[in-house]
Amino acid sequence: MLSEKGTVSQPVAAHMTQTANRRSPWIRIEAARTPAGDFNLARKIYHTAGLIIPLFLYFDVFGFLAPERPVFTREVCLVLLVAFIGLMFILDTLRFGNEQLNALFMRLLGPLLKQEESKRYNATLPYFLACTVLMLIFSDIVVVFACIYLMIGDPWAAYIGGYRGRVRFWNGKSLEGLLAFIVVGFLACFLFLLLHQSLAGSSAPFALLNAEGAVRLAVPLVILAGVTLAALAEFFSVIALRGLFDDNLVVPLAGALGILIAAWFTTEVQPNEIYFSASRLFAGL
Repeated sequence: MLSEKGTVSQPVAAHMTQTANRRSPWIRIEAARTPAGDFNLARKIYHTAGLIIPLFLYFDVFGFLAPERPVFTREVCLVLLVAFIGLMFILDTLRFGNEQLNALFMRLLGPLLKQEESKRYNATLPYFLACTVLMLIFSDIVVVFACIYLMIGDPWAAYIGGYRGRVRFWNGKSLEGLLAFIVVGFLACFLFLLLHQSLAGSSAPFALLNAEGAVRLAVPLVILAGVTLAALAEFFSVIALRGLFDDNLVVPLAGALGILIAAWFTTEVQPNEIYFSASRLFAGL
């Protein structure tokens, strides 16, 4: 209500002030801020280097060693993953009970880790667990997509959300970070799709163009569904079981699940483009 002079009356002004000062428990708008601590470039590079695992699988790096075994690279990757998971689990468990060993571990690998990983399992372990599950269930290219979601989308979400985020939610994460995850993760996967199309041709799983040269619109939509679910998994992620359960585990699995769910609603993406039959592993040995 305006007073005779055209200004806001005192009761209305008081109400507006109270409303402006009342902060929602779920979402708020604040000035962009500098995140606590420096941006750890070494860790981000190490994080992104995790793409080596799915790329080894996609490019069949070890296939030349056993050309008679079509899934030999997947078998080698799984064996190595299980071995490293076991070694890392043992090492981390031992250092938790030995301060000197833990101090040495953090001194050697500290630049690649978060400070809180001195008291919980390092984040590589849940990522290796995710890669193991993915390789047991999904096709080569779905494994790549799921890992791109985490390795490319997540660091960009952290950077944009940390330095540019203004619309923040109850858990401290930002709308800008969430959108950065989806946009950058999708673009990274789309670029990989273009590479995949040029290398594998129209007959390959998840080819963007069919044999007639027409665009398979369902393919980018399925990829978008995957990155959206992966972003939501990261947004709602928590750390449990002393770090064994965190976003490095749930984001890739959620991304692959998103691809699978979206594919149910289209006939353009076939099951053989998504699934891998675990019965093919170590067959005949």
